[in-house]
Amino acid sequence: MTRTTVTKLLLAICIITGAAMFASCSSENEPLNPSVEPEKPKDGSTLVKTGNITFNISELPFGADTEDETRAAQEPALTDTVELCEGVEAEITLERDRLPATRAVKHGMSDGNYRVFAYQNGVNKGMFNFIVSGGNVTFAGHLTLPPGVYSFYCCNEHVSFRDNKFIVPHSNVGGALIGFAKNIYVGGTDNQHVSFAMTHVGGRIRTMVYALLPMPGDMQSQLGIAPSAQSHDMTYNLATDQYQYANASPTPLPFPQLGYTPAASVHDASLNMNLSAALCNDYTYFVSNTPLKDIVIRFLNGSRLYNKPMNTFAARKLSSGTGIIEVNKSYMLYIKLVPNFKYVFEDGYRRYLRDKGNHIPVALAFSDHLGIALKDAHPVGYPNELCPASRIPLEISPTTAILSWTATMGSRNVTETGYAQSPFRNNKPEFPFNSWSEALSNGRSGRDWTWDPNCTGDLKFSGSSSTTYLTPAEKVKGNGQQVTPTYFQILFPAFYWAGQYPLVKRQEAQAAGLSDLSGLAQELWFLPSANEWYKFLQAIGSCGPFGQVTPSTVKRHGVATYNAAIINYALKKAGGTPLWNNAGAGYYYWTSSEFDVFPNNPLWSFEAFTITPNADNHVFIYAENKQRREEDVSFIASKLRVRAFVSF
Repeated sequence: MTRTTVTKLLLAICIITGAAMFASCSSENEPLNPSVEPEKPKDGSTLVKTGNITFNISELPFGADTEDETRAAQEPALTDTVELCEGVEAEITLERDRLPATRAVKHGMSDGNYRVFAYQNGVNKGMFNFIVSGGNVTFAGHLTLPPGVYSFYCCNEHVSFRDNKFIVPHSNVGGALIGFAKNIYVGGTDNQHVSFAMTHVGGRIRTMVYALLPMPGDMQSQLGIAPSAQSHDMTYNLATDQYQYANASPTPLPFPQLGYTPAASVHDASLNMNLSAALCNDYTYFVSNTPLKDIVIRFLNGSRLYNKPMNTFAARKLSSGTGIIEVNKSYMLYIKLVPNFKYVFEDGYRRYLRDKGNHIPVALAFSDHLGIALKDAHPVGYPNELCPASRIPLEISPTTAILSWTATMGSRNVTETGYAQSPFRNNKPEFPFNSWSEALSNGRSGRDWTWDPNCTGDLKFSGSSSTTYLTPAEKVKGNGQQVTPTYFQILFPAFYWAGQYPLVKRQEAQAAGLSDLSGLAQELWFLPSANEWYKFLQAIGSCGPFGQVTPSTVKRHGVATYNAAIINYALKKAGGTPLWNNAGAGYYYWTSSEFDVFPNNPLWSFEAFTITPNADNHVFIYAENKQRREEDVSFIASKLRVRAFVSF
């Protein structure tokens, strides 16, 4: 199949100034003769003199019209997001390459062998050859023309000439140069000048890759023509002034396999994080007019990114639109490789964000049945109350205790003559865990401890002479009780906060006109256990094993390393909030896992575990007091949070 582009493509490549007169003559097949005295070039161009005519020939580098000094900012040529494999996607942007002004101006001709043809009314009237070496010009023949109007065509050795046509095979497109000077009157005047510029007949693309993680040092990629598409050779008919494109040979073409060099990290303003970067070591060249939708990129290295071998990434087209490679243009292909996650939506379905339509994401899915809320929990109507407490709003004073995990307590004999109020053991059937390693390995779900009354202890309050017990309704930790018109009882604040998250999201979904709120059923949301937090950190953040922080806190304080950037990206991508403050210090997220230093304590449990993910890739597990009475209550109130999990 032949495609023809006439006037528009011709104007894109022709730069014509001046008029000249040809004198001198030779055969177009005459061999080059480098022994002739060379001509010296002028700055920014190469002078080629033959008889009484001087050709002033310059060369336009790739992308010469796209430098910042001469081109206003323009939209990217294309942008797209494509899935490479399950769990990895690429955000692709193709832009014109912005060259520095010093590299984007005309310059003298590159070294090589050149031919100039003279045509009149579509008939070849002759040609001459010359060589450029180190800026010097050597002639090999002359051409004499009678007065008249001529069009002149110049090409280098990467362009063949046959049957009145310049022929550029796809394999030569990177080095092929063509120049034109059309409809020039040649008279009898001495020292006439003809000026024009040589341009590349194709375009080129160079790739820059970004990622949230350091990229493999052996990364390789290949740009080429899609198997379903046909690559083309280009011809230009000098007699008819028409471009033509014919099927290339051989097919498929041997496009280069190119490596990468690490580049300076790039700050992503939308994510507020630095991305690692690597620049491809060379350009890949394409015939002009090649549709961008026919070009694909594939990664070739078997080393891993985001736990996936990169050579398993699918080859993807650069575009599905109608754009083409333009003559003499240079492009930068920016590929941001990012992990791809599914999210839980208000209707209970899991989707990629690209498929969300008008639905609202409410949680990040990290297994086939669990997800983590995108934002911290708070009670309906109290968006600033992020610290769980038995009172709404939270009251803070040096004499006020924060009953953040539980408000149940009893009188405990601590001396021979004195008593202290201490929190009961609240979870069943397990005893409070005796170390963080026990809590992390136990598979009991926080959903049981949040909503199942059989998984809550019986004791509510006890004094020196009396004891009260929880009612069946009060043993559902996720609920609160309206005891009187003016008193709303919250016995298990952290659990209650977790159960409030879906109710807040229901209001948002209803305000958006959504009616199927199956994913926001309150009983699906709960205060996660330490084990469930660990599963999340492993699945999304590649969290390693926990170890002790100090020998003195070996049971109550552990630390591990994880990838904070991945987790932050996954949450923020869907409109979520980080797990740390602006300084990168992680919040203290309550788990539903109890701790007590005494094994198998049937009555008391003073602490429960918190998870603190910092922005510096360290995450801590810590046994935190269920009820804080210290003078630092204001500080701890700004730190204690709940991030609900969902089961589906």
